[in-house]
Amino acid sequence: MLTIKREQKIIDADISYQVIINGVNMCTLDNGGIKNLDLKNGEYKIKILSSRFQSQEIPFSITDGSHVEFVCKPDYKKTKLSIFIHRIFKKNIGIYLELRQDIYL
Repeated sequence: MLTIKREQKIIDADISYQVIINGVNMCTLDNGGIKNLDLKNGEYKIKILSSRFQSQEIPFSITDGSHVEFVCKPDYKKTKLSIFIHRIFKKNIGIYLELRQDIYL
Protein backbone atom coordinates (compact mmCIF):
# COMPACT_ATOMS: atom_id res chain seq x y z
CA MET A 1 0.00 0.00 0.00
CA LEU A 2 1.23 3.49 -0.87
CA THR A 3 -0.08 6.61 0.90
CA ILE A 4 0.65 10.12 -0.35
CA LYS A 5 -0.23 13.09 1.86
CA ARG A 6 -0.11 16.75 0.93
CA GLU A 7 0.34 19.15 3.81
CA GLN A 8 -2.15 21.99 3.82
CA LYS A 9 -0.30 25.21 2.97
CA ILE A 10 -1.55 28.63 1.88
CA ILE A 11 1.25 29.20 -0.66
CA ASP A 12 -0.17 27.06 -3.47
CA ALA A 13 -3.57 26.08 -2.08
CA ASP A 14 -5.25 26.73 -5.44
CA ILE A 15 -2.85 24.46 -7.40
CA SER A 16 -3.36 20.70 -7.72
CA TYR A 17 -0.41 18.32 -7.54
CA GLN A 18 -0.05 15.40 -9.95
CA VAL A 19 1.39 12.16 -8.52
CA ILE A 20 3.67 10.56 -11.12
CA ILE A 21 4.80 6.98 -10.54
CA ASN A 22 7.18 5.41 -13.05
CA GLY A 23 6.25 8.14 -15.53
CA VAL A 24 2.49 7.56 -15.25
CA ASN A 25 0.07 10.13 -13.80
CA MET A 26 -1.61 8.10 -11.03
CA CYS A 27 -3.77 10.70 -9.26
CA THR A 28 -4.29 14.33 -8.29
CA LEU A 29 -3.68 15.73 -4.80
CA ASP A 30 -5.49 18.86 -3.69
CA ASN A 31 -4.34 21.01 -0.76
CA GLY A 32 -4.47 18.89 2.43
CA GLY A 33 -5.38 15.77 0.42
CA ILE A 34 -4.50 12.13 1.04
CA LYS A 35 -4.45 9.33 -1.55
CA ASN A 36 -3.99 5.60 -1.00
CA LEU A 37 -2.80 3.51 -3.93
CA ASP A 38 -2.67 -0.27 -3.97
CA LEU A 39 0.44 -1.09 -6.02
CA LYS A 40 1.78 -4.48 -7.01
CA ASN A 41 5.10 -5.68 -5.58
CA GLY A 42 8.03 -4.03 -7.30
CA GLU A 43 10.41 -1.12 -7.63
CA TYR A 44 8.97 2.33 -8.29
CA LYS A 45 9.96 5.98 -8.67
CA ILE A 46 7.64 8.76 -7.49
CA LYS A 47 7.63 12.43 -8.43
CA ILE A 48 5.14 15.23 -7.73
CA LEU A 49 4.33 17.87 -10.39
CA SER A 50 2.33 21.08 -10.29
CA SER A 51 1.75 23.79 -12.86
CA ARG A 52 4.55 25.74 -11.18
CA PHE A 53 7.14 23.28 -9.86
CA GLN A 54 8.12 19.65 -9.37
CA SER A 55 9.79 17.48 -6.73
CA GLN A 56 12.85 15.29 -6.88
CA GLU A 57 12.18 11.74 -8.09
CA ILE A 58 12.47 9.25 -5.21
CA PRO A 59 12.78 5.47 -5.61
CA PHE A 60 10.85 3.11 -3.34
CA SER A 61 9.73 -0.53 -3.30
CA ILE A 62 6.55 -2.34 -2.44
CA THR A 63 6.51 -5.91 -1.10
CA ASP A 64 3.83 -8.11 0.44
CA GLY A 65 2.47 -6.43 3.56
CA SER A 66 4.47 -3.22 3.18
CA HIS A 67 3.10 0.29 3.72
CA VAL A 68 5.01 3.22 2.26
CA GLU A 69 4.01 6.81 3.03
CA PHE A 70 5.19 10.04 1.38
CA VAL A 71 4.43 13.61 2.43
CA CYS A 72 4.72 16.58 0.09
CA LYS A 73 4.49 20.35 0.45
CA PRO A 74 5.71 23.49 -1.31
CA ASP A 75 9.36 24.38 -0.72
CA TYR A 76 9.24 28.05 -1.74
CA LYS A 77 7.74 31.34 -0.66
CA LYS A 78 5.21 33.14 -2.80
CA THR A 79 7.59 35.93 -3.76
CA LYS A 80 8.97 36.66 -7.21
CA LEU A 81 12.54 36.23 -5.93
CA SER A 82 11.79 32.83 -4.36
CA ILE A 83 10.04 31.59 -7.51
CA PHE A 84 12.95 32.85 -9.66
CA ILE A 85 15.54 31.09 -7.46
CA HIS A 86 13.66 27.77 -7.54
CA ARG A 87 13.12 27.94 -11.30
CA ILE A 88 16.67 28.92 -12.27
CA PHE A 89 19.07 27.73 -9.58
CA LYS A 90 17.18 24.75 -8.16
CA LYS A 91 16.19 23.40 -11.60
CA ASN A 92 12.45 23.89 -11.08
CA ILE A 93 12.43 21.91 -7.82
CA GLY A 94 9.90 23.66 -5.59
CA ILE A 95 7.97 20.78 -4.06
CA TYR A 96 9.43 18.96 -1.08
CA LEU A 97 8.74 15.20 -1.15
CA GLU A 98 9.72 13.11 1.87
CA LEU A 99 9.53 9.38 2.57
CA ARG A 100 7.81 9.52 5.95
CA GLN A 101 7.17 5.82 6.63
CA ASP A 102 8.34 2.51 5.19
CA ILE A 103 6.89 -0.38 7.21
CA TYR A 104 6.96 -4.06 6.38
CA LEU A 105 4.28 -6.03 8.19
